[in-house]
This record gives sequence, C-alpha cells and structure tokens, in this order.
Amino acid sequence: MHRLPATHTPRDARWRGSLLVVFSSLLLGFAWLPAFAAENPDPRLLRVRGDRVTAARLSQLGFDVLPAPRHDAILVLEWPGDAERLAALGIATQVEDATPGATLGHRTRADFARLKRPADKLVMSAARSDGQYRLEAAPAFGFGGLGGFYKLAEIKMKLDDWVASDPGNVIADKVDTVGTTVMGRPIWGLAIHSAWPGPGPDPRPVTLLSALTHAREPEGMQAIVRFVDDLIARYPTDAHVQYLLAHRRLYVCPVVNPDGYKYNEDRWVATGSFNFWRKNQRDNNNSGTFNTSTDGVDLNRNYPYKWGLNNLGSSGSQSSDTYRGPSAGSEPETQAQMNLVISKQVLTGMSFHTYSDLHIHPWGWTLNATPDSLLFQRWTDDMTIANGYTGGLAPRFLYEVNGEFNDWCYGEVVAKPKGFTWTPEVGSPEDGFWPLPSRITPLADENLRMCYYVLGIGGPYLQIDSHTVEGGFLPAGFSKRLLVQATNVGLASSGSAVTGTLSSLTAGANVLQPVMDIGIVASLAATPPGIPSTDWFQVSVDDTVTPGRALQFAIAFSTSDGVLSRDTLTIVSGVPTILFASPGEDGLGSWIANGWGLETGPPGTYFSDSPNSSHPSNMDFRLRTRFPFDLRNGLHAWVRHRSKWVYESRWDGGLIEASSDSINWIALPSTAAVPSRGVTGAAIPAAGPVIQGSRTLWADDWTDLSLYAGKSYSERVWVRFRSVSDGNTNNDGLNLDNIEVYLYDPAAQPGPTAVGDSRAGTLELAAPAPNPAAARVSLAFTLPQATRVRLEIIDLQGRRVRELANGHYDANRWVYGWDLRDEASQRVRAGIYFARLVTDSGVRTQRFAVIH
Repeated sequence: MHRLPATHTPRDARWRGSLLVVFSSLLLGFAWLPAFAAENPDPRLLRVRGDRVTAARLSQLGFDVLPAPRHDAILVLEWPGDAERLAALGIATQVEDATPGATLGHRTRADFARLKRPADKLVMSAARSDGQYRLEAAPAFGFGGLGGFYKLAEIKMKLDDWVASDPGNVIADKVDTVGTTVMGRPIWGLAIHSAWPGPGPDPRPVTLLSALTHAREPEGMQAIVRFVDDLIARYPTDAHVQYLLAHRRLYVCPVVNPDGYKYNEDRWVATGSFNFWRKNQRDNNNSGTFNTSTDGVDLNRNYPYKWGLNNLGSSGSQSSDTYRGPSAGSEPETQAQMNLVISKQVLTGMSFHTYSDLHIHPWGWTLNATPDSLLFQRWTDDMTIANGYTGGLAPRFLYEVNGEFNDWCYGEVVAKPKGFTWTPEVGSPEDGFWPLPSRITPLADENLRMCYYVLGIGGPYLQIDSHTVEGGFLPAGFSKRLLVQATNVGLASSGSAVTGTLSSLTAGANVLQPVMDIGIVASLAATPPGIPSTDWFQVSVDDTVTPGRALQFAIAFSTSDGVLSRDTLTIVSGVPTILFASPGEDGLGSWIANGWGLETGPPGTYFSDSPNSSHPSNMDFRLRTRFPFDLRNGLHAWVRHRSKWVYESRWDGGLIEASSDSINWIALPSTAAVPSRGVTGAAIPAAGPVIQGSRTLWADDWTDLSLYAGKSYSERVWVRFRSVSDGNTNNDGLNLDNIEVYLYDPAAQPGPTAVGDSRAGTLELAAPAPNPAAARVSLAFTLPQATRVRLEIIDLQGRRVRELANGHYDANRWVYGWDLRDEASQRVRAGIYFARLVTDSGVRTQRFAVIH
C-alpha cells in the first residue's frame, strides 16, 4: 500500500509521523555506492495543496502519493522526472523534506540508542557452494541490520536456523527456491508442518504467508517471522498448535521481491538513510542501467486476473510506481508466486503490506461484493476484533487496484481452487514504511491472532457465537447448566464428533461438568441447537463472588484428531435489576440525540450515528440517556447492547461514556472497545478504551459501568454513546440496538443453593482449591442425605476464624467460597488452616495453607 483512496481527502504533512523507522547497527557505507546514489538520488517529500488537485488524480497520473495525517495537504515522494511533470501540469508544490530517508535514519538511530540490544544468536548456515556449513551471528528480532529489520542475508539465516533447530520435526529439511528474480536472486520459501504419513498425496489444506511484494514494506516480513517463532515455541506443549501443524500445511515466502529489497538495503548500508523503492528491478527500457525514473514493475499489479482493466487501478506508464508491466504475469517474481499457489493448491493466506491498519479482502478491482462476502465479513470481524484494524474492500478504504494478488487467488479457478486471502496493511501513518525499532515487535504481535486464524480456517475451526445460561443468569452460590453455541467457520467439516471442554479462568467460577458432546459440525455451519440440557456444561459460582463480577471461561473444541480451536466467553455473575431497556424499535424517546437517528434494516430498526448514509466529516455525535440512573445499591453495573461499526482506524471511533454530573464524562471499558490507537491529530483520544476499526456484523457487547456503582456519587449517573470523526474518510460509523442498563444489587440476589445432583453416595468434603490459597479458596461438600450442616474455618489453635454455612441442607453437592477474611472482615494471616464440615452423620476436615 502507498496511495490514498479516491474517497480520501489528503491528510496532514507531518510526514515524519507518517514514515517512522527503525534502528541500524551498520551506519557507514561503502565506496562504490555513492555513485549509485548519485545516479538515482533519494526522493524528496513534497506537499501539494489539496484544494488544487485530488490525491486520487495524482495517483492516477502515476505519482507516489502517501497517506498523510492532515486533510489540507497531499504528500508525494518526488522521484526523478516528477518535478518536471508536476510543473507541466501546473501543480504547485512545497518541499516538506529534501532528504526524508536521512531524516528517518536519524530518528531510527535515536530510537535504537534507547533500546538494549540482545546478544546475537549463533546459527548454522545451509551448505554453501563449497559444501561447507558455517556458524553465523544472527541478530535478535527487531535488531536486524536494515534499521532493525532483517537484511536479506539475515532472513536467509533465520530460515536456515528454523531448518537446523527443529526439535518438533515440523520444519522442512531445506529452504526452497520457489523462483528467481529478474536479477537472478533466489526467492525463498519454507514449508512448516509435520510429515504426511500417507498413503497418497498430502491432502492437508495449505496456508501461504508472504511479504515484501513491495520492497519498502518490511514489517510484514517481520510479522511472518514472529508468527513462525511463536508456533515453534508453542509446539512442544500446546495441543492446538500441535493439531494445526499436523492437519494444515503452512508455507511462508517472506521476501517476494528480493531485488527491490536489496536495493533499499544497499542504500541504507551506504548512507544510513532509508530508501522508498517499491517495485522490482526490471530494466524496462533495456538500457543496461537501473534507473528509478523508468525501471521496475509493481508486482501487485502484474497478476493476470483483471490485469490492465483500467488506468486507475494500475498504470501503463513505466515511470509510475504502479506500472503493471508489459503483459499479465510478465515478471518472474509474479510467476513464482502463481506457480507456488497452483502447485500447493493454496486455500487461505495473507500477503502482508504496509501501512494503514487495514485488513483487505477481495475484490480490489470493484466495489461489488464477492459471492462469499458474508464469509469474508465474519472472518475479518473475528480476525480484527483485538487489533482494531478496519476490514473490507480496497476500493472502499484504499484505492481501486487491478492485477492484484488477492483477486487472482480468489478469481482464478481454472488452474486451482478458489483461494481466500487477505492483505493486512500493517501499522499507522505514524509508523510508515520503516517503523521505529521500538515498534517492530508490537506491530508484529498485533497480527499474531490473524495468522493463527487464517491457518485455522483451512480446515474445521469452531468459534463461539453465543451462550445460554439455564434460567438466564448465574448467581453466586448457584449451579447452572451452560450451552455454548458456535459456528465452524472453517472450510472443512469436523469429520468426526466435536467435544467442547470448558475450563474456568476466574477464581470463584467453577466447572462441574467440563465436557459437552457437540457432534459432527459441517463446514460453515452452526453447532446443533437441540443438544439436551442434560448434556450441557455445568458451572457454579462461589457464594463469595460479588454479583456483577465478570467470569471468564475458556473452551477447547476437539475431535479425535486433537484440539481444533479455542475460544473464550464471559458470563456476568448474579441476577441483575434492569434499570433501562431501549430497543431501536421504541424510538428515541428515552434519549437526547445529537446527530443520531434511527435506521431500518436487518435486524429491524436500530440507532445509528448516520442513518442510511456514511457519517459526516468532523462528527461529534452523542446519544445520551434522557434520565440518570441510581446505582448506589450495586457493587457492579453494566450496559448491554448489540453493536456494529466501521471507522477509519486510528482516526475515527466510538466511545461509551458515563457521567455523574452530565458535564464530565469518562470512557468505559467494553467488549466493543480496544485500547486507543489514536495518532496525533486524530478525532479519538490518544488513550483509553475506544471502538475502532470495523465489525460489520451484529454482535452482543458488555460495557462495564461499575466505576459508578455503589459510590457516593452514584445517585445520578448518565450514559452516552459518542461517535467522532475527523475531516477525512467517511464510513458507516456506529450502530446500536437493544441497549439495557443492569444494576447488580447484593440485596436482590437469591440465596445459595445446591450445585450438583442428588445422587451423592457418601459424606465428603473435597480438598480445598486452590491450595495454597492467595485470594480465595473454594470448598465443596457432598451430602448423601438431608442434614444439619455447619461449615467453618479453624486455625492451628482450634479457634473458629469464620463460619461459612449453618443450616439445614438437602442431599446434594454444595460449593462455598472463602475470601480469606475473618468474622470481622479482616484478612487472615498467612499460615495453616482447616476447613471443618460438621453434620448429623459425621465430621470431615481438610487442611490447607494461606499465603500472601
């Protein structure tokens, strides 16, 4: 990526924020490179006034337009010949920076000076031409020789190291050469999966991850390296990773365009400055000399599908940075990728690019949806929910493109099956093409979930849609049955019966029945709705858990082949008092709406910040409850709502806020929000929870209002939804429905009841858990018949510390929790304690330790 979409107006010229970069350990150059630099000088960074010409028009004319952080200017990298062409068009420019690569280099070295460099790792090379192996010093992740990014030779070291140090036997025996470039360099590939035992050809679905199609976008390569490192590290102990590498085939091609990348690398080594070359190094005019004004082909415009459709999505001019090449698939680098996809029958994948915090899927050549648009929406929503990227079509969020990789993978179905691939545009305009060294790892990490997901959906891969608690709520001291509904979002049936295994991630939440038999789940189908309630999970909550506390559970979906996938779910404990309920169909009577209105569409009438249109520029629209809520009697309070949204990531977004005076507002944490990724000048705040990116399908969300519960200022609390934007791209904005406010009042909770069935055979007091206990301890006992019960905590001196239960109980299994406090609510000292159960038919005692 490196152009503005036709729907954009250009952004601010703080290009230094747009083109952040990374460190280098090699700062000085070699004698032969200054001549090469003189022949092809660094591009200057120009500012063009946005009221004279559009960014889309400049892109169409072949200029190298960059996303900029302000809407009254366009930023253009001026390559040789551009100044004359701009002048001939009568387009006035201003030099923003005469040496942007040098400026970025200085910033990288300053950032690198603040970091502690890890030691290099000695790795074994592949056999050289002389047949000998050598030990080589490979830099740590984020500390490569090209401003923190791995140089070309260091990438090969990394591939060789994976091959040589493969304790799980899941790495191929050698690095492949999948093709050669126009200059004869090898294009490397590596297979990562367990061996196929046979018989016959390997039928396992293939996922392809590639990067550096555009030579100035190395963060995608780092993201691939980070993912493979994570897979290898998890493989010995992680059952899901073991399943993935046994039932999928991962193939990585970290450098699609070695010639272009080496050209940028050489400039860095020679001058300590970053270069911005994008294309390959085809000698277009057969001059025998590489010239940046006329040479090179944009490899992501060279694929045959819709190649050369028009001059907006690609260019026929050799001087353009989107030059599509002399013919469809003309470039050896493009041919290598096509041959790889066809030979491997690639089913899913990602072609990494930078930058804009986007997750792009087909089509790129048109705004028309693909036949699989709903699938793409579900997958993209799942992948981006944690990183706040905006997902969708390139023409909507970037620009129209033809001859592109994703469209070819999806649209070409003669030589291969249809492929489902994405383009992550990693990083913000403040990260740019060469992010700072301190940003390399965070940017790679925010793509890990997407890598695992795209590998998983090649086969069966279940993800939770919703859950149902028996009776609707899960109060403290109670046992309830739990049904989890999921969809197999993968491209293959589970084949055999699926089993769900539930575990608790929260102290005080217990799983009594951890297994649920789900049955066979077809590809892209939901789990059966008719599972008998007797086969549901069963969970309980200690009586010491405060009502309104969020309880987290993890679920693993497995077959006889292994753990297909994992997911998590959250249940709010307790029975709420519903203070407010406002579905969209009831209208705006309960609200004070500033800019908001009602929209009708699936699933009905709902609240929208921009009914039946895209949101406006410079929006600050607010939907506030007309009357306040009294939250004094609760320990927790929540807002529950259904939501969907589309925002320009890092710039625009939504906030869910509360106030006790209707003047000062605080943004609330929500399942719809992620930590702010706002950049300088964005409409969203720089910190705090913000709804960002996109989620195009409706889903339930919970927003935590507990900050305002049970306080002296809790008598009058207002809630509002706020949607903000800057003056740039306009999207769908925020949509809401079924908004409810829940108060969890301890006095309104039911008393504790049994947490099991009545088939208990003997009197038992289970071992306390956990032991030792640091925050709370769970105590379970089983009664074979109705009896008088006293459950108490005794210290080493035999003194009663706390009485937990005293009364008549039916035959059943019961669970209580102790918060490690005495009768005076004071925290007890560390030491040895005893849980003693006294009944009419006997006494049981268990010993446990308390630690602090």
